Amino acid sequence: MLLILDKIDAVGGGFRSLTETIDTTTPAGRMMMQPCKKVMVLP
Repeated sequence: MLLILDKIDAVGGGFRSLTETIDTTTPAGRMMMQPCKKVMVLP
């Protein structure tokens, strides 16, 4: 999922989930994704 979100962000798009509270189209949503990305990368 992180790779997909990075590709969407690279082309200037945003991700908004219909069933979860994930919305990377807002500054707050992008800020909330940063810790998630850090945790998901940990071994």
